[in-house]
Amino acid sequence: VVAAATILVGLASDDVALSPQRESAIREELLAISYAVFCLKKKDYAKWATGQIDEEGPVTDKLGPFLATRLSEHEKHGFVDMARAVVAAEGPPLIAASHRLRRLTQKIGLEVH
Repeated sequence: VVAAATILVGLASDDVALSPQRESAIREELLAISYAVFCLKKKDYAKWATGQIDEEGPVTDKLGPFLATRLSEHEKHGFVDMARAVVAAEGPPLIAASHRLRRLTQKIGLEVH
């Protein structure tokens, strides 16, 4: 869940500040797969971790393959849906969102090129 949270925060704050709406969307998505008590800690860690790098790409490059080996096909599709919901939440424009979502899809093993 921490890896998923970190990717979601990275996607939602790629070159922009994390909007309250996107942060709320991340919290809601994580609550669907995690206990409420741990959800905020995981989101806070994810915010810290993504704050340590300049762009989202390396986050997906490192954590995508990790998730690819641990998620079922159904869970992978669910995770991509979660990422789309977070990116679609209100906030500053995410110029590279479609590229980042495609890269995520590839890194977790759903699309091969």
